[in-house]
Amino acid sequence: MKNKWALLTIFSLCAISALNALTLQDGVKEVLTTNPIVQERLHNYRATLEDLRTTEAQYLPTLDYTGSIGREKTDSPNTGNVSLNFYEHSLQLSQNLFNGFGTIYEANYNKARILSAAYNYVENANDVAFNFTTAYINALKASDIVQIAESNVKYNKEISIKVEKLFNAGMTTRSEVEKAETSLALAESNYVVTQNNLDDALFNLERVYGKRVNAEDLQGAIFSGEMPDSLEEMREYARLHNPSVLVNDYNIKAANAQKLSLQKGYYPIINAFARQSWANNVGGLAGNDDRTKFGLNFSYNLYRGGADESQIQKSLSKIHQESEIKRDTLRKLDEQGSLSWAAKQNLQRQITFLKRYEATSKKTLELYEKEYDLGRRTLLDLTTAQNDHVSSQTQIVRAENDLLLAHYRVLDAMGTMVPTLLGTQSDLSFAKVGLKSLDNRLENDERIDNLIFADRQVEKYKRDSK
Repeated sequence: MKNKWALLTIFSLCAISALNALTLQDGVKEVLTTNPIVQERLHNYRATLEDLRTTEAQYLPTLDYTGSIGREKTDSPNTGNVSLNFYEHSLQLSQNLFNGFGTIYEANYNKARILSAAYNYVENANDVAFNFTTAYINALKASDIVQIAESNVKYNKEISIKVEKLFNAGMTTRSEVEKAETSLALAESNYVVTQNNLDDALFNLERVYGKRVNAEDLQGAIFSGEMPDSLEEMREYARLHNPSVLVNDYNIKAANAQKLSLQKGYYPIINAFARQSWANNVGGLAGNDDRTKFGLNFSYNLYRGGADESQIQKSLSKIHQESEIKRDTLRKLDEQGSLSWAAKQNLQRQITFLKRYEATSKKTLELYEKEYDLGRRTLLDLTTAQNDHVSSQTQIVRAENDLLLAHYRVLDAMGTMVPTLLGTQSDLSFAKVGLKSLDNRLENDERIDNLIFADRQVEKYKRDSK
């Protein structure tokens, strides 16, 4: 019966542990739906959709009602001195026929802004995914180093007990005992330092993830994505597909559309209208006065003090500004990509040497342990060999985790963090901003359907299949 309850307890603990386990992919999926930075960019995208709806409303007619009621006193040669209760009601239907193509270009401007906001969402999603990945890997690294430090404390305790027994048997000196205690104290101190580093890493992970995570719940991370074959291939891909570049491209396109929309000031405005009014006892004349009126309104500004030209010059400066921002983005991507690629290459070479270092230090420690038991090695020799072995293990853990992170840094430079980590599940994230996947076509804004009658509950706009 006791064995049965013991097994049930073990199974329960395993089930709880499995429920709390966190993988890198699950964590990324979680932060993309809860992180405030990502959610803020999503709301910014939705607000931009409303700007397009506002612009497209200019394609539709407007219907205005005016009404008044009261008492009017009139004293004129035609009516004499009279005081009458009156009312007036009117409906006017207006339709803009021409405004210098302003609505068309303003709609194009907002469509480009929508795509800019969409890719800005993806850009921030990639950044948050990379920040989470960095914090996750750093926590794994810190946890592994704690285990190494814990093993080192255990080893030094065993050595200290062994030396104490030898001293009590008169087979070694007091200085050897003190040396063993010194090594143990240092190992325990280093263990506390590694625990503190782990706490820092877990706090950083909590800041990005939004919830506290225990080190034992973190599952190991393995890179399984595809990497470019060369630095040049990586940089070329980043220049075409990185969301930051696509944001810049659509900002430039939006600035060009805005410049064209400002040229409407050089054209006349033509509106069609139809007006029906109903009045009674107006102007001192008793009785009804119903009128119907329809026609065209024309307005054309002849002089505005140079304001139109000034606005166009401002828009030209905005185009140049956005172009320079893109140039700066490309330079930063080239730098980030080059550094990430170099780190990946160098870490791969370093790990080869570190593995040899770890193997030889382990073999040296094993030999020194045997020779110490035979009296051919001092305690100092043994502790030095142990420190070498601990150092090799620690450096390998750091290098392997840094290499894993370097791979993700390359993906971050390319702008493919989320698609690589989540695979087809990333489509759900892209769909929130009307994207199926990342591409470098700059005509996506032209595929946005009219939104004026679109259902706001549908989070993605429709596009053709081309």
